Amino acid sequence: MTEPGIGSDARGRDGGSTIRRMRIEIARVASGLLQQRRDAFLHDVSLPLSVRGMINVHIESPWIPDFWSVAIRAPKPGSESYFDFPIGLAEDGSSWFFPSRQWWIAHAQASHPPAGEGCDPDVHTKFLSSEGSVHEFDYATIAAGGELTILGRADFALECGFWTRAFGAPKQESGGLP
Repeated sequence: MTEPGIGSDARGRDGGSTIRRMRIEIARVASGLLQQRRDAFLHDVSLPLSVRGMINVHIESPWIPDFWSVAIRAPKPGSESYFDFPIGLAEDGSSWFFPSRQWWIAHAQASHPPAGEGCDPDVHTKFLSSEGSVHEFDYATIAAGGELTILGRADFALECGFWTRAFGAPKQESGGLP
């Protein structure tokens, strides 16, 4: 028997956006590669410190209970260069991937301006959710028990709320308009 919400659409905690939850079979290589990428990003001095920090916070996602990893998939062809390695195969038959370095850099610039320091839930939604106008990727979290949750606007608002509480608002350039 399937748990409520798993393998089907379920309402978010706030009764708002639909969040899809399903089981995922984790690829054998995923756990080892995930740790390798985490270490590589933390020590990659070619990336600004703020971008390395942003990646690390996403890899840890402390605001999500029982978190194991993030994963992405593309709803349409042409985004394969943004995939690093396969995370697993979900019960709906879709393949999920860990985001590539190129994806993380683009994510820092678009969704966490400037340079990984801020957090914009509207931009997250625009590009990383079927609720968004562009919908380049589906963005999901995977729990340690193998449950994949595709995120939406309410989830990105929670992320950005955590971001603001943990890191404060990004500093504005002096001399310009606020």
